[in-house]
Amino acid sequence: MLRQVAKQTHLHLLLIGPDQALLDVYEFESTFGLEKLISVSESACKDYPGMDFVAAKKEYDQAYDLMQLFRKAEPGG
Repeated sequence: MLRQVAKQTHLHLLLIGPDQALLDVYEFESTFGLEKLISVSESACKDYPGMDFVAAKKEYDQAYDLMQLFRKAEPGG
């Protein structure tokens, strides 16, 4: 996915409010240099051959619900 994001010329941020109401849309020109993260992440993974990002992501997704994380990010959450 990082390769796909790095190729984007613009990134969009959707601000969603209560009841999934769209509050605003922000557009950013992609000047973040995300393509640099690809070589960094690939070389880091070579240093740790036991590291399995896909398995770690699956385990994370099973342990945490996205809406629970959003609620924790809310004030008083």
